[in-house]
Amino acid sequence: MIEASEVAEFYEVKPTVVDGQVVHANAFIAMMETTQDTLGRAFDSLAYLAGIKSAAAQDHYKTLDTSSLQSLLRSAQEAGLSARVVAI
Repeated sequence: MIEASEVAEFYEVKPTVVDGQVVHANAFIAMMETTQDTLGRAFDSLAYLAGIKSAAAQDHYKTLDTSSLQSLLRSAQEAGLSARVVAI
């Protein structure tokens, strides 16, 4: 979504714009942004459901950062554990 204030930046003499006014909305770009956010949340949920939920009870899993999938993979690697993401 392109806002009027972003377009006004290109002019030497800046036109008067209303903040937040949308001058161009691309449905495809909006859909891609939504899809990216949704996929991120889905991966995080799947990582939790795939065993992270019960893994915290075991001592060697207590040090893993389970706040997101990326932080889980990073902390697993640092702990010397083998973790990988499988295709959905």
